[in-house]
Amino acid sequence: MKKNKTRELTPQEQETYVNEAMNLLEDVGYYIQNLWHVSDIAEKHVGLSQDEALGILNEALTSDRIMEEIHIEIDNLIESVHEVPDEIVRMKMQNADKKSIQKKQQENGRQ
Repeated sequence: MKKNKTRELTPQEQETYVNEAMNLLEDVGYYIQNLWHVSDIAEKHVGLSQDEALGILNEALTSDRIMEEIHIEIDNLIESVHEVPDEIVRMKMQNADKKSIQKKQQENGRQ
């Protein structure tokens, strides 16, 4: 996003730009459901600058331990989907709504 040099963005304009950016990223295949903002850190720790908060987020989210845990969990989930050819597991992995999952569970219970 280009910074508007003539005036600050209103909260509504900022929200619009953020939503447009998120939609674009999601449309081209990025996972956007777990985004962090510097205010998530700065609001909890008064006195931190935005740059310091961003540095903390960067260190925390790109640490070797966190990255390894994410890759392990992804591998485990992939294995569980392929090992158990279960429609309910697939539905959960695709974030199907709860009612559809419950309906499928009831159908499987009758078979």
